Amino acid sequence: MKKIQIAFLAVISSIVLVSCNTKDDDFFNSVYLDAPDLVRVDDPTIDGIVGNILSFHVVIDRYLDEGLTTPLDIYKTTGATSFGFSYSLEVKNSSGNWVSYLNGGAEYNVGEVVYDSVNETYSFDKTISLSAGTYRFRLGESHQGAANTDFISRNEPNKTSVVISSRPKKFDGTYFDNDGYYYFTID
Repeated sequence: MKKIQIAFLAVISSIVLVSCNTKDDDFFNSVYLDAPDLVRVDDPTIDGIVGNILSFHVVIDRYLDEGLTTPLDIYKTTGATSFGFSYSLEVKNSSGNWVSYLNGGAEYNVGEVVYDSVNETYSFDKTISLSAGTYRFRLGESHQGAANTDFISRNEPNKTSVVISSRPKKFDGTYFDNDGYYYFTID
């Protein structure tokens, strides 16, 4: 009888251990979505009224299509009032090296795409004054690779986390390069 009890405990223990996994997403309840064209970058080389500035914008609709009959309500799912992401802007120095142009040399800056309940969208707008030089701009890498960027929900505790991957576009409708950079020169 004692052998049966030990064998039973061994089987139950094996089942419990086999059902465990180390994937954080199963534990933290994350949803991953692809949403094209969330980022728009204006032309930084326009002279005149606009001046030499880099402006970029992020707009995320509250309801995102995930291939099902009903779009996902990311606000209801996450309770998030914002999504976070990172970005960098570098300028080529006289030695030909890329150095950070923002915040005293910080490699990346954090942006918050904030929820607007009137328009039912999350939005972010940033304008950066530029001096003459050669620049490269990028948003932080995605779990899908360097060409995309992730927008990560700043959700309430015990709510599902949503990670939205998107590939940024330039003002002319073309995408950033495959390494996630947009290169431009200000004269």
